[in-house]
Amino acid sequence: MSKRSSFLLVYKPPGITSFASLYPVKRKIDKKVGHAGTLDKFAQGLMIVLTGSFTKLNPIFSMMDKSYLATICFGTETSTLDPEG
Repeated sequence: MSKRSSFLLVYKPPGITSFASLYPVKRKIDKKVGHAGTLDKFAQGLMIVLTGSFTKLNPIFSMMDKSYLATICFGTETSTLDPEG
C-alpha cells in the first residue's frame, strides 16, 4: 500500500469494533490511521478511514450527512436497548 496520505472505504463486519477493523490497514502502512465515525459492534457498513496527514480532515468527514438502513424487530426488549443487551 502507498506510503502517501489517503482516505479509504473499509467494510466493518458485525461482531468487531470499529477500532479492530483498522488493524489490516495499520499492518500495511507505517502512518497514522483513524476512522471518521464509529459503528456499534453489532453494526456493519462502510467506514471512512484516513491515513497520514489526512487524519486532520476527520472533522470535515465527521460532519457529513450519513445514511442508515436498519431492520427493526418489534416486541423485543433488552436491558441496553440494543441487540447486545
